[in-house]
This record gives sequence, structure tokens and C-alpha cells, in this order.
Amino acid sequence: MLKVESISASYGAIVALENVSLEVPNGKIVALLGANGAGKSTTLNCISSMVRLKTGRITFNDQLISGLSPDEVVSRGIVQVPEGREIFPDLSISDNLLVGTWLRRKSDSKADFDRVFELFPRLKERLKQDAGTLSGGEQQMLMIGRAIMAKPKILLLDEPSLGLSPVLIESIFEVIQQLNGQGTTILLVEQNTRMALSVCHYAYVLENGEIKLHGSADKLANDPAVREAYLGS
Repeated sequence: MLKVESISASYGAIVALENVSLEVPNGKIVALLGANGAGKSTTLNCISSMVRLKTGRITFNDQLISGLSPDEVVSRGIVQVPEGREIFPDLSISDNLLVGTWLRRKSDSKADFDRVFELFPRLKERLKQDAGTLSGGEQQMLMIGRAIMAKPKILLLDEPSLGLSPVLIESIFEVIQQLNGQGTTILLVEQNTRMALSVCHYAYVLENGEIKLHGSADKLANDPAVREAYLGS
């Protein structure tokens, strides 16, 4: 289980998070919802040790991870897929995927490649192609595929549907459900609240760096405040 306890974080004088607590049980999908600037990405970056905590602590499977280096966090099985298309554009798809294995002592990369290609057949068709020539949707597939190559115990997904067409959004969320069905725990940051609540088990709503609401997906989907603010009804 991932446990975030009363964390606060700042960018200089700007407070980004204030006393944020959340839990991600093993085997579940938990969503972190909220408007732009609410602190969602900062929360993931704190978990990944990309942003230093001011206060609070983060544990994973009862072991303290706050204070570790980012590569040590990854070595524990916590892998983040950041917002945007952070690929190596001049490397092939194959080499981009192999980057995901760099911390592993033993590589059974063929089995990992097979798993990625089962989820994303398009990548197999373009294996030797430079990653920078892919469409936005294909680049998102590549980023998730690269994370899968790291054999994550928990996957931190930051806005996976950003900038994608409705058809590709459906495809990405199907993959999210497949990964979870195969045993991967997921913490999902997503502005598409309707889609996020359709796949997650539990969700938290961040406003101005603080948790304002949390509950089961069904509970939040039927909460009048959530429906008015995020679901357009």
C-alpha cells in the first residue's frame, strides 16, 4: 500500500500542497481529481521524490520512501508516467522501451516487450521508427509501455488522456483497466473526471493544494458538488 501522510510542499514562496493525505491500496485504481493548478502533479512528483517535502511522510508497503532519490523510488517499484510526451524523440521505439529496464539487474526484456505489444500493437508495427515521428496518442502509448518495462508495482499516471481524441482516450483507459486486472496498482491523475470515475475504485478531489473530498467512485460520481464542478451536471 502507498500511504501519503500530511504532506506539504512549496515552490519557493508558493504553497503547492498543504497537509495532503491519501492511501492507495494494493491492487486498486485510485484517482486524484481537480482543476489545473490544484496540486495533482505535485503530489505525484512528491511521491516520486522529484519534489522535496516540507512536512509529512510517504510510505510504500510500510517502508519509508520520502527522502529517497528518484531512482531509489523507481527501484522500489513506483514508476511515474509524467504529463506530456516525455520521450527520446531521436531514439527508436525499441530503444525508448529499453530505457525502462535500466535499473533492473536481470532483464527478461523479450517477455516485457511481448506484454507491451499485447497492450499496444501499434508500437510493434513501428518498432524501429524514431519515437519523435509518432502521433501524440502513440507517444502516450510509448510512455506507458516504457513504464511497464520497469515492472512497476504501482503506476503513477499523470493526465494520460491529455490532448488525445475520444477514440484514443477510450483505448488508453481500456489499457489502464487491463493493467490493473493484471495486478498493477494505479494512482491516476486525470482531468477527465467522468472517465476517471468510470475506472477507479476510490478518488480524492484536490482544491488549492488540499484534499476537499474523497470517497468511492460511485459516491463521488453522485455527489452534487462533484457533478456540478467536474461532470457538468
